[in-house]
Amino acid sequence: AMLPLAMASGSPLHGALVLAAFGAGTVPGLMVAGMAGVRFNALRRNPWVRRFAGAVLILLAIAALSRVPALAGLAAAALACIS
Repeated sequence: AMLPLAMASGSPLHGALVLAAFGAGTVPGLMVAGMAGVRFNALRRNPWVRRFAGAVLILLAIAALSRVPALAGLAAAALACIS
């Protein structure tokens, strides 16, 4: 969306300024995403986090199964198994 705007700006200088402003606006968000990725990578190695994430995933699967009428009995059986 920014490249057509830069091309339509009328001059190479204005186009360069449009793209420079876009780049300057996206850099902070990309830096935050990169730092969050580094922290998440360290966090996911923790055994407790891995167990908790696994439990959440199992509960979400059971919740999804319980929403399908034909599989509602299967979800109830799965809940009975883990209780």
